[in-house]
Amino acid sequence: SDRNRFKICLTSHYSSALTSTREDPGVVDVACSRACFVHRTDCKRANGLVTRPHCMLGVLTRLASSYSGRALLGLRPGPVAGAKCVPPRQAWRLLTIRMVEGHQCHRVAHAHRKAMLKRRFVATSPNGRFTDGAAAIDGKPLQRVEVHGKNLFYFFHEDKEEPIVLHIHFGMSGFFGLTAPPSTAPPAKETTRLTLTNPDVGTAHLSAMTVKHGGLEYYQAKAADLGQDPLREDADKEALWEYVQTSKKSIGLVLMSQDIIAGVGNIYRAEILFKARVHPEQPCFMLDRATFEKVWRHSVELLQRGFVTGSILTVDKEDAARLGAPWTRRYIYNQ
Repeated sequence: SDRNRFKICLTSHYSSALTSTREDPGVVDVACSRACFVHRTDCKRANGLVTRPHCMLGVLTRLASSYSGRALLGLRPGPVAGAKCVPPRQAWRLLTIRMVEGHQCHRVAHAHRKAMLKRRFVATSPNGRFTDGAAAIDGKPLQRVEVHGKNLFYFFHEDKEEPIVLHIHFGMSGFFGLTAPPSTAPPAKETTRLTLTNPDVGTAHLSAMTVKHGGLEYYQAKAADLGQDPLREDADKEALWEYVQTSKKSIGLVLMSQDIIAGVGNIYRAEILFKARVHPEQPCFMLDRATFEKVWRHSVELLQRGFVTGSILTVDKEDAARLGAPWTRRYIYNQ
């Protein structure tokens, strides 16, 4: 059995989303049969909140607080006291957390390379949180765009000048859209940290968790801290294999570690390991070369498919035709 047992500390912060009364923090022993997308990680309480790296803890905690949620997770009946019954699909819509995945960042970069390279922009910071950076790149042509996993780097400089590198990480959500012509661009929002305007290209509004700038050394240091990106042509599979052979970390944790392999998120992790038939808690050093090759191959293929289609579609066409709904998009995640 793949049943995975761990403890979730319930606090009012998480339980109040689905309950009508605030309960004192308690401990619920959760038996999760979805071990293929949730791996064991120690949970800890900090400042009254429950934290768990890389993850579905908030989702599981709140689902465990309702009859329907516990049924959805395959848990024994009986929610915490005062819980309301919420339809399972409604619970997922309420609780799903979306992180911008690597393939989406590559799509943004690809679109911007086609429309914005070699163009000069008037750069402003509507909410005032990137004033110095906007001033540094104002009027300079965009010469290059690089992506490493979920991190984007835009190089602004004149010929033979040291570049000013714009670093972007969208975080849980973000937006960097280009509207042409500029007259049709929507107004900036409170979260808009950077606006780029060119009368021939259009207007681009940027909202993101991380918006920083620096020189070439800044980019090189950041890139060195990031792992192998399956969507980059220079991804070093052998360097990753060398790490895997000696690591005691679980393969599920490694796939989510951006300093080891960049661009894979929680959905892709679940689907990649399912297709490779590898348990997420299996220590890396126990993987043989053939199994590692399957994990890497599925990582590349699924991220490339996401880049082309713009959506996370992991079910192969022949399987989608055979299985039917709801297994036409993903094999296990949210199923």
